[in-house]
Amino acid sequence: MKKIVFIFLFIVASSVAFSQTQSLPKMKFSSVLMRTVTIGSQNSGIVAPYDTLSYRVIDSSLTTITFLVLYADSPFEEIWNSGPLTAAQVNFLNGNYSYKIGPVHGNIARAMKLVIIADGDTTERSWHSPASNEFRVPLGTVQAYMGAGSYLTYLETTGWYLCDGRAISSLDSLTGSEKNALKALLQSGGNPDSDHLPDMRGYFLRGADNGSGNDPDVAARSGSGAKLGSAQTDRLQSHSHTVNADAAAGAGTSVATSAGTTTTVTTNATGGNETRPKNIYVNWIIKAK
Repeated sequence: MKKIVFIFLFIVASSVAFSQTQSLPKMKFSSVLMRTVTIGSQNSGIVAPYDTLSYRVIDSSLTTITFLVLYADSPFEEIWNSGPLTAAQVNFLNGNYSYKIGPVHGNIARAMKLVIIADGDTTERSWHSPASNEFRVPLGTVQAYMGAGSYLTYLETTGWYLCDGRAISSLDSLTGSEKNALKALLQSGGNPDSDHLPDMRGYFLRGADNGSGNDPDVAARSGSGAKLGSAQTDRLQSHSHTVNADAAAGAGTSVATSAGTTTTVTTNATGGNETRPKNIYVNWIIKAK
């Protein structure tokens, strides 16, 4: 009977979001297929316990192999299935094989196990532990990224998207439930448009006021609750300038013409197209699954 010794390597395509229902990304699973060889028998005349000898050798033959991911606490809750695969599909060579498992969408607060069925022989392996959630990037995390073009395209396959205002319904790498989870998260923060990714192109980010009083115009923002994702236009704080001028007849405290009538003083325009601090360009990306 075939048994599988797992010499495996996980190559994590990306970190995943931490919430009750999220996706574990595709992970490469590598192993060596082994079989047990038994020689001798109780009828061989050799006295027990030396009547049999078993040892394992690499199994160089494989017809069909299937991978399944189930919750470890329930043998019947299947959450991912590769379907039957041929030796060629798992790069089988001299007993070695590999395959990308996932993405697996499920409740990551529950432990998961990987079941491997190789030519009818079944073996199980731990696949996900809830303790690993402590190291996962939360759904909805926004961070700066210095890549562009094809790098952004690749990131989309791992669940990271450019914050460019696209409709969430158009995000092809997300399942329907993942799209709903992202929309629910945006709604929970009071986002004024939870059907689209936030459009952060050309924007600085600002921490939500959350009752601190540090944003005096928070009431004018769109959205509800914390109003996360709402935007403000550029503006200068209200202020005044003092203009010194020689007094003239009838001037009082105003700048006046020599004839004694008041007039408006306009300074020459100076500066650029906007008010801004020193800055460096980045792409803002969001963890969407």
